[in-house]
Amino acid sequence: MAKDKRIGELPGISASAVVGLNRVGIVSIHDLLSADFDRVAYIVDDYNEAARLVREAKKHHDGGPGRRGSKGDPNVPSPLVPKEAPTTRTQTRSNAAPADPPAPQPSHQAQQRSQRESGQSGGSLTSALSLLAHGLSLAGEGGAAARATLARRLTAAATLLDEGATETELLACAILEPLEAGAIPVDDLPSRFGEGVESILDECTALRAVPMMPTGKPPRYYMDMAREASRESRRVCAAHLLASLETGPAGLPGGAWYGKLLMEGLEAAGPEPLVAAARAAMDEVKREAA
Repeated sequence: MAKDKRIGELPGISASAVVGLNRVGIVSIHDLLSADFDRVAYIVDDYNEAARLVREAKKHHDGGPGRRGSKGDPNVPSPLVPKEAPTTRTQTRSNAAPADPPAPQPSHQAQQRSQRESGQSGGSLTSALSLLAHGLSLAGEGGAAARATLARRLTAAATLLDEGATETELLACAILEPLEAGAIPVDDLPSRFGEGVESILDECTALRAVPMMPTGKPPRYYMDMAREASRESRRVCAAHLLASLETGPAGLPGGAWYGKLLMEGLEAAGPEPLVAAARAAMDEVKREAA
């Protein structure tokens, strides 16, 4: 049926849009037509492109009911820095195996919490660390930029190590930027690195995809999500922010405004030493620039 066609079949849809939408469970044309339009526009980072994709999806639809809100809102927020990031922390996978009912089992959340606390993961730390240099070449014209990128990623990992990070946190820290760059398929995360790492990365990519309203402040839905973010995801994001600040405001991928808004999100869930260190570093950079 047309509604079962995957969104990757839509004319002109980019690979990054497919990855971003799949990450939040929008896999088929039917999923796209059923999704909230503002959320789709936020993920593809383009209101007009989101409207075009919905129109194309309707052409392929089999006459079922359309989606609500397709006209959208002219004030739909877009990320300050383009990310293919989820706006929620969890997602439902269609191929997940049902739980075995006979014997009582710990809840999924309890298993993830236990996995995080024990520092165990389903993947290899060696494999994750090798991804730190994915797509980087230290030779040629881009060699200087590649060295700076690799140094920043290594600094973030070293910062977490100094703060007693678990293996799960280190895995997430090493994989975060390569994941955002599309070097790792999202669906491969649980099998390669464990569900605990996947959960942290879901939160990290959502936190780092900072949206901005016309007011210049983060929208309420972003702050609500940030207040529920785990300590691990906030520590990983703070470590990357600290590493970026070593070269001043220019080191931030979206500039000073991006850092300011991300900082608000990381502080929303309460005190955390690494987040406090990132705040101190940001204030110091601001004083030096004044």
